[in-house]
Amino acid sequence: MFAPHISGATESYDPAWYKELASLEEGNFWFVARNRLIRWLFQKNVSPEGKYLEVGCGTGFVLKMISKSFSGLEILATEAQPESFEFVRERVPNCSAFYQMDACQIPFREEFDVIGAFDVIEHIEDDVGAIEQIRLALKPGGFFILSVPQHMFLWSEFDEVGCHFRRYSADELKRKLSVAGFELRISTSFNSLLLPLMLLSRSISKKNQSGEVDVLAELRLSKFVNRLLSAILWVEFQMIRFGIRFPAGGSRMVVAQKTEDKDKH
Repeated sequence: MFAPHISGATESYDPAWYKELASLEEGNFWFVARNRLIRWLFQKNVSPEGKYLEVGCGTGFVLKMISKSFSGLEILATEAQPESFEFVRERVPNCSAFYQMDACQIPFREEFDVIGAFDVIEHIEDDVGAIEQIRLALKPGGFFILSVPQHMFLWSEFDEVGCHFRRYSADELKRKLSVAGFELRISTSFNSLLLPLMLLSRSISKKNQSGEVDVLAELRLSKFVNRLLSAILWVEFQMIRFGIRFPAGGSRMVVAQKTEDKDKH
């Protein structure tokens, strides 16, 4: 427990959502598509051996995939909310360590070969500070792989209830990574073919009977709809895999490498 003072706070994410989120992630078209893209990016950029730290691991859905796909990686998990670790332990029994910590105060220096943060930094007010801490925790030449929600024109009540500070543009994310001492290797939108549907969905309020926004409502889909959306994102992945980079999409995925330039100044 490196930052017990933030444990239990809900400004970044409400731990009460973890149980249902864990059940909804399994098989959901968006989480499966994101994992498929993450796996491909790891295969292209990351050594099959080394130390991997995930910042903001949630319930461990990404960690589970990485542990099964890259058995040579030592896996370590961090979260601000320690309640998540019971789900991670079940999903990733070979996880080496669990750290409750503040992403803006990472207590490691040049320790990891790769760090992942998937839909995390939009929850952090000082996102540049967190990115700089991630850079310091990486070994020279290490990789930072991240995903973020994209386009402020998609901002909705879901972002507010989901404790987001922002949605990113490609240029903003590139600039912040560059300022922190990273060089982009791969950057692409994803969930691009579904952007018109996402625009429509975000324009429709999904308040429950109590008048509160249900932040997990978009994940509760019929099997038919889930399969249809899964098929569309499979086609999108094949396009990305063969070199197409979408300028717009609900999310952006980036591979960035730690540079030496900042250390020389």
